[in-house]
Formats: sequence, C-alpha cells, structure tokens
Amino acid sequence: MLAILVRNMGHYEDWSSDGRSKGCRGLADVAVPGSGPVTWRIQGAAGGPDPVDTVRGVHNNGGLYGERAGRHLPGAPDSSWRTTSSLKSDRPGVRWFRTTARLNLPSVTDTAIGLRIDDAGARADEYRVQIFVNGWNTGQYVNNVGPQQEFVIPSGFLRARGENTLALAVTAEQSGVGPDSVRLVHRGTVLGGVQAGQNASPGYGELFGAARSRER
Repeated sequence: MLAILVRNMGHYEDWSSDGRSKGCRGLADVAVPGSGPVTWRIQGAAGGPDPVDTVRGVHNNGGLYGERAGRHLPGAPDSSWRTTSSLKSDRPGVRWFRTTARLNLPSVTDTAIGLRIDDAGARADEYRVQIFVNGWNTGQYVNNVGPQQEFVIPSGFLRARGENTLALAVTAEQSGVGPDSVRLVHRGTVLGGVQAGQNASPGYGELFGAARSRER
C-alpha cells in the first residue's frame, strides 16, 4: 500500500474571469512500477458528504489522519501523548502538538490576540503548520515561503475568559525542522467596542461520541 499526502493552497482567485479558478489541484499522473491494475482511494474530511462537525462546516478540515481522529478538538484524548518543549520533527511527515491556554481578559475592553510562530532559520527549513484554536482552522504557516508569522485569532474562536485549546499539525519535509516557538501575543486593546459572541465550539466527546452513536 502506498499513501501520498497531497497539499495545496487552494484555487486561483478569478479576478479576470479567465477560468483559472477552475484549474484542478493535485496529482496529474502517477506511475507505479509493476504489473496489474492500480486503484486509488481518496481520504477527505471525516464523514464525507455527512460531516461529523456540522458547526464548523466542511471547509474547516481536510483529510489528515489527525483531523479525522479529532486531534484538533477540545477534549481530545491526549493523556498518553509525550510531553515536549520542542516543536521540531525528528523525521519528515505530519506530527501533532496540543496545549491549552487560560485567559482572563477584561470584559469592558476589546482585546485582539494573535498567535505568533518564530523560526530563526532564515526561512530555509521546509515545513508547514496548520493552526487550530478550539477546533477552528485559524491559518496555515509556511516557513519556507512566508511572510506571515502572526495570525490574528477571531474573537469568536477564542475564549476571552476561560480555557482555550491550541492544536498544531506540523508537516515537515525534512528531518529536524519545525517552529522554534509558538506563543499568544497581544495585538492591541481598546475600551468598549462591540461585544462579540462566542462561536459554538463542540469538543471531541460531543462530535465523536455522536458519530459513534450514528454508526451503531
């Protein structure tokens, strides 16, 4: 069995109505030495046409195994995961990291919080980081392309007063690469402002417990 991870940055924006937005993405052709028929299976988001997570929608997740297993969700079982202070991958592939952050921001202010990824390798290391905040897809950091290092977290994703789950899927193309550090940063505070509502952020137990119930 051969598994191939295909990634892209989405379709062209059709500014000039020239049809480029309809261009296909993915592998155009694959040659596998040997004899006999070759068949393929496509792994997409969990649930396919009947998505497990109807709150965040079909565009929130891709087909990474960790996404299908709910590793990006609050409450995902991670007690058996090894604790580490390094975000570097020891080999090419996808590795998941999870942590929590408790905030207590004043209710009378509008405070913007961002997530910052730092790497001192002068953009030479080839890896990407898919960012999830409380299960919401918040952005993708591409180290060897750049330039974005800070990702503003929408207020509906983040719990201003309470615990937040941060999950990172680091896809490394080389051994020993990954962020030097990932941290929450303060991007400004103003008095007042419109009080934004909190997005519903169903956790692992709600979504995958329901999925198992449907399967039975």
